Amino acid sequence: MSRFPFAAVGLPLVEDDLHRLAVPFARSVGHFFPGTGVIFMRLDDIDAHHGDDLAWHEGLCQVRDRGRPALSADSQSLVLPLWNDDDLLGVAVLHNGDLPFEDMSGSWLLEVSRILSREFRLVKQWSVDGVTGLPNGQQLRSGLAVELAREHGREDSGQRGSLLLVEVHVKGRDGEQVLAQISRAAAALDGLIGSVAPLYSCGAGVFGAIWRKTEIQQTLKMGEALLRRLKRENYQKVHLGIVAIVPPAASGQDAEGAASQLLDQAWEALCAARRRGPHALCSHDALSRKKDHPFALPAAEVMGALRRLWRGVDRFALILFRQDGAGARDGEDAFAGGFVALLGPGAVSVPAEGGEVYVFLADVGGQEALAWVESVQGKVAGLGRGCCSAGIALYPVGGYGKSAMPTNAAKALRHASFFGDNARAVFDAVSLNISGDVYYNDGDLARSVREYRQGLRLDPESVNLLNSLGVVLVQMNRYRSAIPLFEQAAALDESDFMAPFNLAFAYLEQGRPEAAAVAFEKALVIDDTHADLLFWLGRLYCRLERYAEAVPLLERAMAPQEATMPLLSVLAEAYHGEGRNREAIVLLERAVRLNPRDGGVLSLLGELYCEEGEGDDIAISFCQQAVELDDGAWQPWYRLGRVQYRLGDGAAARDSLRQSLRLDRKNIAVLYLLGVICRDGGQKRQAQRIFARVMRLRPEHGKAAAALTELTGLV
Repeated sequence: MSRFPFAAVGLPLVEDDLHRLAVPFARSVGHFFPGTGVIFMRLDDIDAHHGDDLAWHEGLCQVRDRGRPALSADSQSLVLPLWNDDDLLGVAVLHNGDLPFEDMSGSWLLEVSRILSREFRLVKQWSVDGVTGLPNGQQLRSGLAVELAREHGREDSGQRGSLLLVEVHVKGRDGEQVLAQISRAAAALDGLIGSVAPLYSCGAGVFGAIWRKTEIQQTLKMGEALLRRLKRENYQKVHLGIVAIVPPAASGQDAEGAASQLLDQAWEALCAARRRGPHALCSHDALSRKKDHPFALPAAEVMGALRRLWRGVDRFALILFRQDGAGARDGEDAFAGGFVALLGPGAVSVPAEGGEVYVFLADVGGQEALAWVESVQGKVAGLGRGCCSAGIALYPVGGYGKSAMPTNAAKALRHASFFGDNARAVFDAVSLNISGDVYYNDGDLARSVREYRQGLRLDPESVNLLNSLGVVLVQMNRYRSAIPLFEQAAALDESDFMAPFNLAFAYLEQGRPEAAAVAFEKALVIDDTHADLLFWLGRLYCRLERYAEAVPLLERAMAPQEATMPLLSVLAEAYHGEGRNREAIVLLERAVRLNPRDGGVLSLLGELYCEEGEGDDIAISFCQQAVELDDGAWQPWYRLGRVQYRLGDGAAARDSLRQSLRLDRKNIAVLYLLGVICRDGGQKRQAQRIFARVMRLRPEHGKAAAALTELTGLV
């Protein structure tokens, strides 16, 4: 029987609530203890604090051991126990030097801790999304406002982190299937980023996260990795909107107003990402700089001055200088004016926007230009003018026309910024790799492909460029073009991990699981600790029915991290393949507690219940419920067919397996079982055709070969 798909009232408190719902919980504490700072800790957190590094460590231990409120050694902090009914859940550590904690009655404080715990349960009811069990959109707004208020008044007005909105497009034949897909997406996202930042569910497949202390470039890389992972998990459309979190002191707003503005900006970026393709991201920063792109041509008057300089010159260097550090914002005009006097004879300068300066050197090559730039940087530093960085574009190079030189100088300057202040770089293949990344992060995939290809013309054996171009082509679903690039990168550098790792996924998308396994195995030789690799290779081994090889990989993937839904499910499948059904059931029951509407988990659990004699009715019910929740995946149909066949309903089993084959036409396991059922049902010729097909797909399949030999003699 299907269950009402929304979270019911009376949800118990769990330890994770102390972190996920810390903001509304702190508000409740403030009603009893005004002006008090509070930290929530789980019981495991208490055990993690050793020694005397915290003045209230002894109080923590007292509460943990006795379940009663305790004071810190200096009486400045109060430790309150928190409860789920009669079970100790964790503690709240209160800090307020103005409150007389030592004068408060122990019995009154214990009663307050009980009242707060009951109030926390009520708070949880209106703070969580009914479908996913995650904090809802209102809590995202509140958490963002608290984050901004905490930073208010800080002298440094730079970025404090990033706000991320993720939209996972879900579809189904009815509301129940849509809700199941949203629940599945929530479990997947929480497993991927929940340990980095609390995940919020805003409804309709839109999720939010606040990534603290991450610069926008770092967030873009994390977002890109998240997109790749969800694409590999067969989510057909995923979009990300990203915005930098800037404190109110810098924006001139209060915390609530700044939070609303950031959410609007993240949503605007998310809407732009939808227009970029099925798997795309967009940062608000990229939208706001459309007219001020770092690689845009300079103003018309600047271009005119440069054209006059290089007209008729067949060899030259164009250098773009920019002042580094605080001076770049505070004294741009002064820098440009004083800088020209340091250039010396033979150099002609052209001031540009933002205090930058172009310098033209005729008949100069790369080494000469580098030496000249280094001498100028030394003069700038020697006169106490701070420091400056430079990007050098040479002509001729790479078939570029003269009009591309200002842009190439800007790309070289971006390249130089990776080396810190007072740096310099000559435009080359690495510069194009970096500029390609910029266009990729802006969502301009076509332009990033052009940049990477041009970089490969300058350096055909750049492993980084080969990998970068391959990744973008995969993003564009151009797998045939991507595979040779990954193969070339892997051949050029046998120590490069990413080439065989990326190659394996491209093979999988082309329906070549055996080739993918070989590529994964090469990556495993390079790095046998990579958690993602252990998971994906273990999962592939399960698909290839190589369960004995899958189990140790998946157990190693489980060891260093909290078990995610996919990891629990795949390890259970491997245990099942090894005949360790009881261990598999334990993992699956744990997975069901995390997400009771995951079709893959329910179907495997139903199959195991059938095999272990736990009840045929509940087994078939789980498998039928699984296909109702997720009829777009082959596994639930396959397992339903296995259970139906085991229970003696061959006709229903054939129908279920054909549905599974409709979703994965080359699946060996489904084909073989369908052949067995046809053979046992007297459909000899049909069984023969199916076993022959299995042999064409996998010639080493011993069971299919034996069955085909037997049938050939009978037919």
